[in-house]
Amino acid sequence: MNAADSWHIFDEYQLHRVVLALVARRCDGVLTAKNNGFLRRLFFRKGGFVFATSDNPDERLPAALARRGVLSREQYSQARKHFSSSLSIGRNLVELGLVSEAELRESARAQVFAILVSLMGAKKGHWCVSTRIPKVAQIPMTMPHVFIRALLEWEDREWIGTLFQDRFAKEMHIPISAYVARWAAEVDGLGAYLCAEIEKRVTLRELVYERDLEPFFILRWIYILDLLGRSFLDDPGAGTTQENPEPPPVRRKG
Repeated sequence: MNAADSWHIFDEYQLHRVVLALVARRCDGVLTAKNNGFLRRLFFRKGGFVFATSDNPDERLPAALARRGVLSREQYSQARKHFSSSLSIGRNLVELGLVSEAELRESARAQVFAILVSLMGAKKGHWCVSTRIPKVAQIPMTMPHVFIRALLEWEDREWIGTLFQDRFAKEMHIPISAYVARWAAEVDGLGAYLCAEIEKRVTLRELVYERDLEPFFILRWIYILDLLGRSFLDDPGAGTTQENPEPPPVRRKG
């Protein structure tokens, strides 16, 4: 991962482990991924997401504005006729009085999250990391909360179920640090509940089938807690971890 702009192949959703490695190591750089014909970039500063871009029209700012009911696609199409080439899309819309600064900021944040969800949901493709960071807008996202929320958007029930098929009768041994427990509680009440249950050393079967809870949602949460628990054993604010996660084994393109 240290070789900038060196392309690698990923499969089985391994890209989220690359993202987590960049977060845990508090990296600066740009993660670029190619998947299903689209190119997406995620920009990092000190391990936090600050911006993202995508050439998928459904993941660009105009689409985010339309989804939030701020500016319709028709209004945007008309506004483009009056754009200044020296300004960004968002800045043009603000200067034209079509969106407020607050609306632009929140829509840009929604755009970045939508791109992150697509990256986390990419089952296979190619990726590279560069340490060269171009000048981009800064849309800081709360970390690692936004990472957790993006993983909770996973929809592949078969894949997540396969991961746990041999673990249902075993006690769960997941290292839940105070940091991970706090993040889980801040994201979702179920996250806090599961952290407490894991501390009781219950089996996965007891947790999934003997509670009135949706099994797939629980399994996603358990996977995320296990992932974070093994990545953040020390204070993440110090920029160090006792177990730095390695990116998945890579196969060079070609």
